[in-house]
Amino acid sequence: MQADPRENLRGKPARCRAVRRYVRALVIVALYSFGALFALSESVRWPGMVGGKRAEFGDMVYGRAERPFVTRVLVPWVIHAGVTLMPSSAKALVASEDRAAVSSSPELSWIEQYPVEFLLAMVVHFLALVAFAFALRRLCATLLELRGMPCDFAPLLALLTLPCMYAVFSHIYDFTNLLLFTLGLLMLAGRRWNWYLLVFLLATVNKETAILLTLLWALYERRRIPDRRYLARLALQVTVWLAVRAGLAALYNHNTGYLLVWQLPRNIHLLMRPEYLLLFRQIGNFPLVPFGPNVVFLFALLVAVLRSPRTHRLLRDALWIAVPLLSFALLFGHIDETRAYYELFPVVFLILIEGVYSVLGYLTLDRHPPQSVQEHGE
Repeated sequence: MQADPRENLRGKPARCRAVRRYVRALVIVALYSFGALFALSESVRWPGMVGGKRAEFGDMVYGRAERPFVTRVLVPWVIHAGVTLMPSSAKALVASEDRAAVSSSPELSWIEQYPVEFLLAMVVHFLALVAFAFALRRLCATLLELRGMPCDFAPLLALLTLPCMYAVFSHIYDFTNLLLFTLGLLMLAGRRWNWYLLVFLLATVNKETAILLTLLWALYERRRIPDRRYLARLALQVTVWLAVRAGLAALYNHNTGYLLVWQLPRNIHLLMRPEYLLLFRQIGNFPLVPFGPNVVFLFALLVAVLRSPRTHRLLRDALWIAVPLLSFALLFGHIDETRAYYELFPVVFLILIEGVYSVLGYLTLDRHPPQSVQEHGE
């Protein structure tokens, strides 16, 4: 029996659409991988992933760093497990290749001490940055209702501008902190409680600032679920955070260092120097980019100017985490250490993208607000 030619004609458009989707997916993966490699290479070249004297790379991996840095254990434990499982022959090969690669770069000489650990760290950070890009892309579609090329391009732009956030040095847990907070936003946007709780647990193991996710959850979910369930879930998050952080503090109780150091006089003195607010630096042959506390003020100004009255409520609520984050940095941190504000980066970036895309005509201010999403994971 001869086949009907019309069947072949009907099948061709479907096959073409499948090929286009496949090619688009490959292009997106390639672009995000390029952006991740750029951001990662910049973090290694400048400022370097040495973490300072209190949290040097090798000390972080092997639990010798000072408190509180040593309690931020997610990435160090993953690296340590990878080193344990890697065959000796592979370790020797990696060590020889790394020594040859850094022999001509004195600023990277610290890598020679921990070549295997450094390689595993780069793999973890690369995967974290690529995953961050895809999570941000999903947030663009969910919160901003972006589609097509504008939605695909935004995460690449985020990766290329990420070096603006680098400070005097990068820490081993920075990129996972960025990824997990972005995933927390995504789970909140989709109201996927079980997945949110898992992300929150991992973020708590990674860094104590995961409690900011609980603050955001409390703001966003108020009056959206029954009071009894709201209080129970809030109490569960606080209990998980306290148990994990207390356990890690007890585990590394004998390490040197202070959990908190009073830095208010230093930060006030710094903010009183106007010239320090206008610092810029150059990335290779790329144009100058902001550096120092001026990044925070520049972002704040742009958000104030570009924020749309139709900004999604989750993003409006998320801006409140700036209050405890900046207050804590003013009192106990370094106000100019911009890498300490990664929790704000996806929030501010999405608001800026919304404003810029509205100006360019990719978004309209009269678009319908996102429909309420039924909660998953009951």
